[in-house]
Amino acid sequence: MLMGFFFFLPLALIFFLLISFIPVLYEATMVSTRGAILGKIVMNIRVVNIYTGGIPEWKDAFLRGIVMFIPGFVRYVGWLLFLIIDLSLLQGPSRQDMAAKTSVGKG
Repeated sequence: MLMGFFFFLPLALIFFLLISFIPVLYEATMVSTRGAILGKIVMNIRVVNIYTGGIPEWKDAFLRGIVMFIPGFVRYVGWLLFLIIDLSLLQGPSRQDMAAKTSVGKG
């Protein structure tokens, strides 16, 4: 049963990446075409290129979106690694026991 769970972890990561990139693409598209996302449009705020004063190019807007995406991705990957390690302990000998050729049992 646990092996089935580990099979779906890569799929969950791919799904997370796809879902997470939707806001990045939205941000990049809106900023590069209108200079703002919907909230900024409502508040009459614009994103501008610091050198030209104009609307940023798509690559700059995409980079801006990626930089906002990184903290959430790092949190997710860290959580996923802890989950994998914790669940692997339920399957038998732990990795540290296998590496050291030891076992844990009643005294």
